[in-house]
Order: sequence, then C-alpha cells, then structure tokens
Amino acid sequence: MIILRILCLLSFIILNSCSTFLTPSSKRANDANEQRKSSGFLDSFFPDDYNDEQNTNQNKENNRPSLAQGTISSQNKRNNYTNYTPGLSALNPNMFSLIHIDGNTWRTSAHPAMVFGIMSRILSQNYIIHAMDRKNMNLQTDWDKFFIDGRLFRNRINIMVFPVNPKQTEVVLKNIVEYYTGSSNNKIEENSAWLPSPDITDEINKLIDNTNRQTAIAQSQMIMRSN
Repeated sequence: MIILRILCLLSFIILNSCSTFLTPSSKRANDANEQRKSSGFLDSFFPDDYNDEQNTNQNKENNRPSLAQGTISSQNKRNNYTNYTPGLSALNPNMFSLIHIDGNTWRTSAHPAMVFGIMSRILSQNYIIHAMDRKNMNLQTDWDKFFIDGRLFRNRINIMVFPVNPKQTEVVLKNIVEYYTGSSNNKIEENSAWLPSPDITDEINKLIDNTNRQTAIAQSQMIMRSN
C-alpha cells in the first residue's frame, strides 16, 4: 500500500514537470496567434490608416514630376529669351518701300494685303474703279481721258499684287495709254479710233511715291503702337 502511494506521488510529480515545460512554448504560440488575430481584427476596423499611408506615398511620387515640370518650364523660358527676335520698333519704315526690279515689276517687304489696300485707296481718289478682286489682289481702273498739247488721250491702270515669299511682295503696275486719231471735240468721227501710245504720263511714278509715303506712315503708326 505504501508502495502504491509512492508510485502515485512520483507520477504526479512527473506530470507536473512536463506541463511546466510545455506551457511556455504553447503560451508563445497562442500569443502569436492572438497577435495575428488582433492585428487582422484591428485592420478590418481601421482601413483608413492603411489608405492614408498609401496616399502619402503616392503624393510623394506625384510631387517629383511636378518639380521636373517646373524645371522644364524654366528651361523653356530661358530658350525663349535666347530665341527672342526684335519687334516692330527695330524695323526701318523705309525697308517697306517699293523698289523697281524690271519693266513693270516692283518689290517690297510690306505685306501684300497692305500694299494692295493702300494702292486701291489711292487710285479710288482719282479714278473710277472698273474691276477689283480683293482675293486675288488685282485691280483695274476705268478709262480716264485727258489732253496733252491739244491731243486727246485716255489711260487706265492695272495693278496685280503677288506674295513671292513670307518676306517679299511683288507688284506689277501697267498704265495703258491710248490716243485718239480723230479731232479733240469729244465727238466720235468716222474712220477714227483709239490707238496704243507710249506712256507719256507720270501716273505710275506718282502712284509709287504715294504708296511708299502711305506705307511708311502706316508702319510708323504700328511701331508707335508696339512701344
């Protein structure tokens, strides 16, 4: 009987010692499981913290291109200053004068629309306009009669303006002059006609001078407005 009690006591001691060794390891495992569970549990209730962290990182990445874009725009500004071209204030109004090239042809650096507009306005003050095409920039006056040394003449002026290139305009001017073979009493006589005559007038020269003068005034006004 005593031996049985001793054996029971020994078995009880052995079991207690085994439970003592197993408890810390199982406790650590249980703690880890609980931590994982608790972290997942908290994340399910506080997802905004995670999203805020992602948004913060995204904002940091987005800020980097904006800095690069600012650098690019500043470089573009420097390039614009380098490629700066002088404005109207640096131009000489005389450079827009009509220069005789050959025959009935003149050239200028003025814009073709400006040249045609000035010439048509000048001619309309002294001539009747017979036909005008603003799109193709050509004009023809009606016949105008005049006397020289008692003889009857008539003339009409043709204008054609062509853009040669972005910086040059070509102008073709023709003054067609005819003389009357009959008497100068303004009556149509039998066997009389209008025949071609050399240009004995100074109409083209006056038109060129007036055009250059008006063009210089227009360019000067543009320069004053730009300053």
